[in-house]
Amino acid sequence: MKYLPLFLFFVFKIGFSQEKKIVDLLNDQLLFEIRNYEHEDSLKIIDPFHIDPAKKLSFKVTKYNPNLNQKEIITSEVALNEIIGFIKDINVIFMTENNSVVKKVQVYNEREELIDTYVEHTDLFFTEICKEQNNPELQTKMLKAFKKAGYSITSEYWFD
Repeated sequence: MKYLPLFLFFVFKIGFSQEKKIVDLLNDQLLFEIRNYEHEDSLKIIDPFHIDPAKKLSFKVTKYNPNLNQKEIITSEVALNEIIGFIKDINVIFMTENNSVVKKVQVYNEREELIDTYVEHTDLFFTEICKEQNNPELQTKMLKAFKKAGYSITSEYWFD
């Protein structure tokens, strides 16, 4: 009985470190793509991937749409326990059920005036990771980190 607190601390520490590993994998890959493919995209990170105390994964980015001369600020959020899959079909995506992903989009015109805000509830959490090809090690590492953090997810396919 006297070892129970030590055991619980150890279990919590391992779970927390694996959640940090999930965040680190996502942030490292997204930063890699932004640095190495900056001429292909206007994506900028406002708030990197993080997991809050309620165990929700979220991040915030901005993109510029030259066709409409508009900037979008996109915030996406999903509870870790709602994630059931991790796939790549050009984009790296977490899959959920029951529209568990909340995506908020704010649209600004060329004068930086807010012209629209909308919220979507969807089954897909787009990570904005989509440039690097031939990276199955990301899939393997992410599945391992989720498993060690206590979450069971699948990855049915990984296409470039």
